[in-house]
Amino acid sequence: MKVPGKGFEVKSVNMDFHYSELNDHYIPSAYERLILDCMNGDNTLYMSSDAAKETWRFVQPVLDYWENDREAPLHGYPAGSWGPDVADELIEGKENTWRYPCKNLAEDGVYCEL
Repeated sequence: MKVPGKGFEVKSVNMDFHYSELNDHYIPSAYERLILDCMNGDNTLYMSSDAAKETWRFVQPVLDYWENDREAPLHGYPAGSWGPDVADELIEGKENTWRYPCKNLAEDGVYCEL
């Protein structure tokens, strides 16, 4: 796993670990990290203005559609689940399925904590 913080130091860990157990490393808060990156000119975690404009070019028509058609479907699903059941209809054919990395880890087929 990558050790939290700047740099690319890696460390071997068991698959059952928690960041809170890394007592020997200082872990900055998310905002502290963003501000430090900004001050150092590291824009790795920031979106460029061009990317933001392109994102809105894609998202705004969807928002407009939902705003103008109150009957437009919006499928909710529980937090932590793998999405609404209707997502299965997006891919057709018995050979095509969504990748579900927790298939063998969770009994309920809905929730999985990696």
